Amino acid sequence: MRVRQKDSSITRSSKQRWRRLILALAVLMLVVFAIIAISSLNLANALMKNDIEPIPPYATNAFRTFEPISLVSGPDRIMINGWLIHAEKPLRGTIIVAHHQGSNRLPYGMDSARLYQKFSQHGFQTIAFDFRHSGESTGDTASYGYEESEDLLTVMRWAATKSSDAPMILYGFGSGTTAIMRTLYRLRQQLLPGIPETRVLPNETGKSDINDNTDHDPSDAESEEAASARQREEDRKLYEQVSGLILDTPARGSNAFFRADVKSQMYRAFFWLPKTVPYVARFSLRSYSVDDFYTLFTASTLPVMIAAHKEDSRLEYSEARVMIDERLRLHSDRTLFYEAPGKGFLTAYLQNPAAYENALFQFLEEWFPKQK
Repeated sequence: MRVRQKDSSITRSSKQRWRRLILALAVLMLVVFAIIAISSLNLANALMKNDIEPIPPYATNAFRTFEPISLVSGPDRIMINGWLIHAEKPLRGTIIVAHHQGSNRLPYGMDSARLYQKFSQHGFQTIAFDFRHSGESTGDTASYGYEESEDLLTVMRWAATKSSDAPMILYGFGSGTTAIMRTLYRLRQQLLPGIPETRVLPNETGKSDINDNTDHDPSDAESEEAASARQREEDRKLYEQVSGLILDTPARGSNAFFRADVKSQMYRAFFWLPKTVPYVARFSLRSYSVDDFYTLFTASTLPVMIAAHKEDSRLEYSEARVMIDERLRLHSDRTLFYEAPGKGFLTAYLQNPAAYENALFQFLEEWFPKQK
């Protein structure tokens, strides 16, 4: 009888130890999860609410003729501010500048202002503007090209009203290139048969204001249908008006630039952040899925100029250079590649402005020649 009591007490003691161990493991997992979640949220918030780089007050001294622009972007009514720098010669095209995260309408400071004036002297008007939460534009967060595509589309639509017949050239830097790719993707998706016209971005869930279940006056539905058809037609013309791309340090998607900034700011012990921060950031915006513009970039028949370093100091090979190499293989006749020597990130122009500009204007002269 004593043996059975002893065995029973041993069994109870063993069960208690297992319960304590399981509880300790559960607490440890909760602590680990909390550390991962809090560190990811904090860094994502810091990256998207980065300090705003101001516009030099004397920058417009470099231009002969320009006008300020202010446009309202998206359902959040973000105020987008910038400049329209007029062409000094007969108009050959409109260049729209899309800057990198944390930058502004002058990606290279006053060197950018002087470059815009050179565009003007060659017959190109330039629209240089600040994405949301940048420069002089409003907005609480920047998003590495996700929400910025709404701002770019707003500017493109406005530019089309100013010069509907002029070729449109989109000039992107870093994450600005993903804003360009996402905008082109959006326009193309809207033009495909069977794709409903909505206000939501691709990869979003939800219903448009037009397709809700509330009662509508039939005349309102007809007017909405007419407005939707008119917008589709305008977007078709806008998509066709885009005649060339200039992409300085492009990557396959916004995540590449997220990860690059995460790695530059994180402690090595926090090894999970490059994977978790982009996910947290996308979820905090509008639950975007991962973008990959590899096919859109490599297969596009638009003439493209690419500027990048021989070795990128921040982007992974699989996220950037592999895409560039494939573009060159498929469309070498429509691609000009300016490869800056050495290692760097978004410094090809600063490294050798004369060589960069020579390649840039060679591209423009070839594909957008002066009208005879």
